[in-house]
Order: sequence, then C-alpha cells, then structure tokens
Amino acid sequence: MQDVQLFFKSKIHWPALGYKLEPHLESTLTRLRRFNTKHELSGALILGENHLFFTVEGNEKAVNHYFAAALEDRRHSGVKALAFEHAGFRLFAGCPLQLCDLRVASPNDIAPSFDTLLRYPDHVDGDDLKEAFTLISLRLEQSRFTQQFALM
Repeated sequence: MQDVQLFFKSKIHWPALGYKLEPHLESTLTRLRRFNTKHELSGALILGENHLFFTVEGNEKAVNHYFAAALEDRRHSGVKALAFEHAGFRLFAGCPLQLCDLRVASPNDIAPSFDTLLRYPDHVDGDDLKEAFTLISLRLEQSRFTQQFALM
C-alpha cells in the first residue's frame, strides 16, 4: 500500500493553553512522537508565533486518524488541510516528528520558503508547505550526512 502525505495548518488557541505554550510543548511532542512511532507515521511540525504547520506521512488510515485528532484538539483552531496526496517516498522517513521552531530562528537563518509562513500565515497554501517541509527534510538529511561523515 502506498503512503500518503498530508499537509495542514492551524492557529494556536491560546485560551486552551492558558496563554502559555512552553509548559505544553515537550509533553505534546512526546505524545505525538509516541503515536507516530506506534502507527508507523513520520512527519514534521513548524511552529510559528501563532500558527502550527504540519506534515504527516504514512498509512492513509493512520494519517486520517491523526488529522481527525487535530480537528478535535481544543488547543487548535482553524485546522485546515492544504494538501493530501499519495507519495512514493517520505520526506521524514525514520523521523516520528521533527520540530522546526521558527520563533527561535535568527532572521538571517530563515529561508525565503519560510517567510510566507511567518509573515502571512493565513495565506499559506499547500505548495508553500510542501516547499518548506522539503527544505527542512533536505537540511535534516544534510545534517545526518555531515554527522556520519565526521565519524569516519
């Protein structure tokens, strides 16, 4: 069975978080990574100031379950699927959930692909997300290669 990729976004619903993200971030990432590992999913999360951008990859049934859970999660509002497609490969194979926190990135480190996500998050479309997640995937692979090469 061929894997699928889902790209979606949401707004952070601050009242559900008590207007504080940090106390919830690590436990949420741990929970999502466990779920993804159990269901053989991979993916990534881009965290902006007020928005979340996701990609999740794997079995269609598990991906749909993941998205349904996001729709029901009171910590999100405006959850919107932007692209859903069958994929011959995974961008984040072997990675249950990669985090890219744009809140801590230096403006000089932010590629143009992320500019739309930061400046105009309400106007982000599926192509914008695919481009941003592809760039993250490529940087992750480059980092893995560099670390492996350095060990030789």
